[in-house]
Amino acid sequence: MKLIFNKNFQLLLGILVICFYYYLIIFLKIFNDQIFLITNYDNYLSLATVSDVSYLNLLLRDDLSFFYSFRENLNFFTLFYAFDRFFIQNLGIEKFWILFIFYKLLAYVVLYYGLYKLFNFQNINLFIFSISLALIFCIDIPPFNDRYPRPQITNIFFFFIVTSSLNYLNQNKLSRFSHFIYGVSQSIIAFISPWASASLFFISSISFFFKTDKIQKILILSGFFIFFIPTIFFYIVSPLDSFHSEYLGVKEIYNRFNFLIDFYLSVFSSKKFIILIFLQIMAGIIIKNYMELKLVLASMIFTPLPFTLLGKTIQSYHLVNIFVEFQIVIGIYSFYKVFNYLINKSKSNV
Repeated sequence: MKLIFNKNFQLLLGILVICFYYYLIIFLKIFNDQIFLITNYDNYLSLATVSDVSYLNLLLRDDLSFFYSFRENLNFFTLFYAFDRFFIQNLGIEKFWILFIFYKLLAYVVLYYGLYKLFNFQNINLFIFSISLALIFCIDIPPFNDRYPRPQITNIFFFFIVTSSLNYLNQNKLSRFSHFIYGVSQSIIAFISPWASASLFFISSISFFFKTDKIQKILILSGFFIFFIPTIFFYIVSPLDSFHSEYLGVKEIYNRFNFLIDFYLSVFSSKKFIILIFLQIMAGIIIKNYMELKLVLASMIFTPLPFTLLGKTIQSYHLVNIFVEFQIVIGIYSFYKVFNYLINKSKSNV
């Protein structure tokens, strides 16, 4: 029984649930093709498409170097996609979907361990936690949908930052390596998903400035600058007024006040935001603690501020969408917090 309810065994169980979900997708696809006699092409699974066709240059060109983006006026840092290129060069683009599943499983591992450290579920409660979290990863809605590179890659860093920040806020002890990776993750997410970085601005700031000691701050900053310095060098040298920047939607913010109002109105008119806020209030009533509700509302206020201060924005609709994704992750944390509260309450009544 100790083996069955071991946290690593339950993690493996959750991974198997997600793998079985993708097995059903593959099986059903092949099964449907056989029914309709579609046999004139090779069957392979494409779970996601690149969200920008320029990614194909980064993934498929044989002569890609560190300075390729400079020559081609692409505003992507090639280092972030080195592993993906290595995978394609050795196994082929047809099997690239396998890497998508790997990224999904890695994101599950990160969120699983992060939440486990917060609640330390045991026995049957650990089983419920692992299975329910795995099932959440099988829901085809952001931030758990299959889309490359966001959120397929970014979730790994996004989930680590959120759960680590929550552990900081709850004064849970983290390893020195975790502090370092926290800094690395902050740097990576800032460049490959600036909207996610903006949504994490508040929770990261209060965690770093008020919940870490001097040594932890040094480790976090060390990890941050290891990736920040070469990446910022790339963007300094890269022509930011290139056609690709225009294609991506880099815009000047001419009226900062209107930009803020537009963001807040877009959030308040989002059905997901309204539903999640309602559930967050219900969770607060149950556990008699509104910390997560305050965290979400404060994060909503601070999310557009980095872009407002810079006076530039890029694909602003992502800002609202990813803030709601942040709200979903905090909602998942609140769900398990209620679950943990009810467990402890039932024990105290025995």
